[in-house]
Amino acid sequence: LEDACRILKVGVGDAWEKIEAARQKVVLKSSPWLTQDASATQLQLLLDDARRANDAAIVIAARRSGRN
Repeated sequence: LEDACRILKVGVGDAWEKIEAARQKVVLKSSPWLTQDASATQLQLLLDDARRANDAAIVIAARRSGRN
């Protein structure tokens, strides 16, 4: 849980809206509209960050709902 919060730069007790906004901010960076001039390496790093952000949000949501 701490890793997930660190990835999204949020606190454990933050509102879900803040967590979702943090996730969206990271994922948006990998948008095709913003990455059209990126190198393959840069694009892969952004996509990896987006995947980690999505995974982190899933972990936080699961913990909040009582699932592990």
